[in-house]
Amino acid sequence: MSNRGDNEDQSTTEEDLVEDYYSILNVPKTANDKEVTQAYHRYGLIYHPDKHKDPESKRNAEILFSKIKKAYDVLIDPHKRAIYDSVGMKGLLQEGLQIAVRSKTPQEIREEYERIFKEREERRLEKLNYSQGHFSMQLDASRIFDSITAENEQFFPRAKQPFVGMGNFDMYQSLDFPLSINDTVTLSGSLNTHDKYGNGSVSASLKRILTSDTVVELKTTMGANQGLSAMLFKRLSQKCNGSANAIFRYKNGSIAPVLVGTVNYQLDTHLIGQLQYKTGLNFANSHMSTALIYEKDNLSANIRFQLSVKNSFVAAQIARKITDWDLKLKSSAQYGFMGVTFSYGIEKQITQFSKIDASMVINSLAGVALHLELERGLQKFVVPVHLSRDVIPSAIFYGTVTPIVCYFVVKKMLIDPYLRDREETEAKIKQERLRTEMMEKKRLALAAQNLMRETVSRIVEKESPNGLIVTRALYGKVRPEDKSESRSVVENEKLVDVTIPLQFLVKDHSLHIVNDQPKSNLEGFYDPCIGETKVLFIQYKFNGEFYETTFDDDKLVRLPKASHKVQWWSRPFSTIRNQ
Repeated sequence: MSNRGDNEDQSTTEEDLVEDYYSILNVPKTANDKEVTQAYHRYGLIYHPDKHKDPESKRNAEILFSKIKKAYDVLIDPHKRAIYDSVGMKGLLQEGLQIAVRSKTPQEIREEYERIFKEREERRLEKLNYSQGHFSMQLDASRIFDSITAENEQFFPRAKQPFVGMGNFDMYQSLDFPLSINDTVTLSGSLNTHDKYGNGSVSASLKRILTSDTVVELKTTMGANQGLSAMLFKRLSQKCNGSANAIFRYKNGSIAPVLVGTVNYQLDTHLIGQLQYKTGLNFANSHMSTALIYEKDNLSANIRFQLSVKNSFVAAQIARKITDWDLKLKSSAQYGFMGVTFSYGIEKQITQFSKIDASMVINSLAGVALHLELERGLQKFVVPVHLSRDVIPSAIFYGTVTPIVCYFVVKKMLIDPYLRDREETEAKIKQERLRTEMMEKKRLALAAQNLMRETVSRIVEKESPNGLIVTRALYGKVRPEDKSESRSVVENEKLVDVTIPLQFLVKDHSLHIVNDQPKSNLEGFYDPCIGETKVLFIQYKFNGEFYETTFDDDKLVRLPKASHKVQWWSRPFSTIRNQ
C-alpha cells in the first residue's frame, strides 16, 4: 500500500487491506528461520486459544492465532517463501506451490507462476462453452443521393423518395465445446438471402492440438456448400509457420476440390511476410497473393499483392491506435480489376467487451458505401449501407458526418449514463465489502490489544524504572494538537492508540520495527484513515528521561535514540513537578 495525498481519492482499495506476513510477525525480509520462529512463539503465547477461557476472547484468539500461523507457515517454508517474495499472496494458490521446486531466481519464479496461472485458466475454460455469431444486413440507400433523371423518373417517382431498401441478409452462429485442452468440437449454422432467394447450412468440426507446433481440424457441412474440409497448421521453425487447407464441395452431382496453402515468415521483430496460393478445378478462381505485415506498439500496416484471372490487385492498409481515447484510426487503398477503392474509418472501444466500427468505402465502379459494425464479446453485427452508385461528394460527406453525430448523441444520452450508473453501483458494492473487511480488521486489532494487556503489564514491570516504557503512542493522521497529553484519541477519529502493541514489542530495553511496510500490518494496529498519509507518534521514557519522536509510515523504528530526548525547558510544567 502506498500513501496517497490528502486531495486524492480516499476510497478503500484492495491493496489497502492486503496483509504483509513480515509485518505481522515484525521480522525483516532477511530474517532466518530462528528469528521467524521466535517471533511466532512470542505472539503464540498470547494468542493460543487454550490460554483464554472467556468465550469472546477465545474466539478472537483463534482468529488471531490462525493469522500468525499462516504467516509462519509461509515464511518458514523456503519454497512458499520464495513464491511469496516474488509474486505475493496470489502465488500461494494450490497450483503455484510447485513453482519454487524447479525455479531458483525471482525472475524464474515469476515466469513459472505466469505459466502455471495460464494453464489453470485453460483448465477453467475447458468447462465453458463459447458462442460466436455474425449477423449482417445490407441496406441500399442509394436513392437518397443518386440523381433522378427524366428518363428514370417514371420508375422512381419523387413522391416516394427518399427510400431505403434491405438487400442481402446473412446470419452465422457457432458454439464451441472444449473437450480438453487439446480437443474442441464446434457446431455452427448459417442462413442467408440473396435476390429474394435463401439457403442455409449446418457444420460440425473437430480441432485437435497434436503438439505445441501442430494443429489439425476436420469439418463437415450439410446444406448449402455441403462437403468436407481438412486443415493442417504447422510451425516449421522458430520464425516460419504454414497451413494447408483442402476443401471438397459437393455441387450438382460432382465434387469440386479447392486447395489453399499459406506460409508466414518472421522477417524482422515487427515484420511478417506471407505467401498464399489457392487453386481448384476452375482455374479462373485460382489466385496467388503475397503480403508484408508490420505491427509495432500502436501502429500496424500491411501491403498485399494478388495475381488472379478475375481479380488482380495491389492494396495497402494502415491503422493507428490512440490508447488514451480507446480508439483506432484506419485507412486503406486498393487498385485492381475491380477499380480503385479507398476507405477510411474509426474503431472505438465502448466498454471492456464492446466496440463499434464505422468505415467509408469509396469505389470508382461501385460508388460510396458506409460500413457499420458493432462487436459485443464474440457476437458481431454488421450493416453495410450502399449510399450511392456513383462517387458523389454529398454521399461521402453525410456518410462521414452522420455516424459521428449519432455516436455522440447516443453516447451522451444512453452510453455515458449507463456506464456511470454501473460503475457507481459496482463501486458501492465493492466499498461496502471492503468497509466490512476494514471494520473486522479494526475489531481484531482492538481484540489483539486486549489480549496483550497482561503481557504488556509484565513487560512494563520488567522495564521499570530505568528501562524503555512507552507512555503514549498514536498512529494515523496526527495533528499538532493531538500530541498534547490532555488530548483524547476519541477526539480524532483518524487516530488509533497503539501504546499497548508498541510496548509489547519492547525487548531488552529497546524497540525495533524492522521493515518498511505500512505499520497498519503490525499486530494491534489498523488503518484509521485509509488512503491518507499516516505517521507514528511516540512518547516514551528511558532511564527516567522523557523522549518524543514521529516516524513516517514506511520508516524503520529504533528506540531509544538520543536525538528523541525532550529537553526539560520544552516539557509541560506538570511533568517536571511530578518527576
